[in-house]
Amino acid sequence: MKKTNKPTKVILQQVRRLYHANSLIYKSLAHLQNKATGLDLKESYEIEMEERLRQQHRIEIIFNILKESTKGSADDVILAMTSSQKKLTKEASDNSHMDAMMIVTSHALATAQVHGYETTINCAEGVINPEITRLLRRALREEKDIEKRLAALEELYKEAINGKKLYEEACEFH
Repeated sequence: MKKTNKPTKVILQQVRRLYHANSLIYKSLAHLQNKATGLDLKESYEIEMEERLRQQHRIEIIFNILKESTKGSADDVILAMTSSQKKLTKEASDNSHMDAMMIVTSHALATAQVHGYETTINCAEGVINPEITRLLRRALREEKDIEKRLAALEELYKEAINGKKLYEEACEFH
């Protein structure tokens, strides 16, 4: 990667990473939605896919404002996480564990995106067009909503899996 000291170039690199990470996550969500067995999870992924498309549109507006292309690549961490997500869901022992693995890994991806947006906004404030900061803040709010929804689903699935284990242990005891 080429080093630069210009703040706008650094911000542009960050926005490109967010854009390409969002694209990777979107593609992964389409795959996960097809594999999900829980109706609540399928619906959550459908909502998240719509939100990711809106985020992509906002970031494209940023590229238009900057008169720059989207050319770049996703962060290596996001690439590794989406790859791991597919692998973990294939290795799940049953449908409820597969759904749980999808939720946990999706939650981790959303958290990574939240941090990416926060970093980009912190770098952009006072340095770049305020409209860009506003668009990034809106995307951050949506990303935090995704993260909260996934955290709530994660808790529900943990309770269900733990309840199932307790039930199975009780059955084995008798």
